[in-house]
Amino acid sequence: MSDLGELRARLGQVLNDLDGQLKKGDPPPAALEDLKSTLDGVRTSVLALMSMGDPADYEKHVRGYRVKRAAQVCSSVAAAIGEGSIGPTTRGFGTFCASAKLAGGG
Repeated sequence: MSDLGELRARLGQVLNDLDGQLKKGDPPPAALEDLKSTLDGVRTSVLALMSMGDPADYEKHVRGYRVKRAAQVCSSVAAAIGEGSIGPTTRGFGTFCASAKLAGGG
């Protein structure tokens, strides 16, 4: 199977898995976080597939979309912190701060 065929098969399997999770009913918060992460991965893969002319370009496009998505998430988080809707009492805030410090080298 070609790289493109394998990618399509993998995306199909991810979508089937997501459909199965959603059919199970109201998922717990941790499952929703996993679902959001998986959907982000699918979104990135689909955008990369649509952008590439050559299957060899896939990884380059995926990295580009991941960076773009990370910038969007960072902008959203910064705006929410600025407006006060995210703060020290928000679940995961400490982990976020620790990750941001590691990423910033400080």
